[in-house]
Amino acid sequence: MPVPRYLFLSAAWLASAVLAQAPAPVKSMGVVAEVQGLVTVTDGLTGTSAIEGAVINGGMRLVATSTGSATLRFGGACEIRLRSGQALTVRNDMSCPELVAAVTPFPGGALAQAGGLGINRTLLIGAGLAAGALGVTRIGNRSISSN
Repeated sequence: MPVPRYLFLSAAWLASAVLAQAPAPVKSMGVVAEVQGLVTVTDGLTGTSAIEGAVINGGMRLVATSTGSATLRFGGACEIRLRSGQALTVRNDMSCPELVAAVTPFPGGALAQAGGLGINRTLLIGAGLAAGALGVTRIGNRSISSN
């Protein structure tokens, strides 16, 4: 028995309605109260340097590089000091104790500093891959190319 045409169209319409739903709204979680040195902020697509008074939204990642630190305020009584070499990824639903627990060591100081200069992460990775493709032809005194 063939599938009626209207059933197929109804299923396609329903699928498009489900896929077209807007993403969850970004929630303002706090503010950057103080910055010293280089602290980067990324939202998954772009990166920039943190500045005092900047709003911290859910989904953002803050990284204090080897030269940076920041004081972050969430609500009235929640204050977090992000020290050199630490990172924090903020989610919309985090309480103060969860934010404190989410502060982690960040070993990648060089990438964090590049992000602070506004360099796109994809561009940085692409440059690294291109350099590898062009080839390292020597390791120490040994040649590794076929030339």
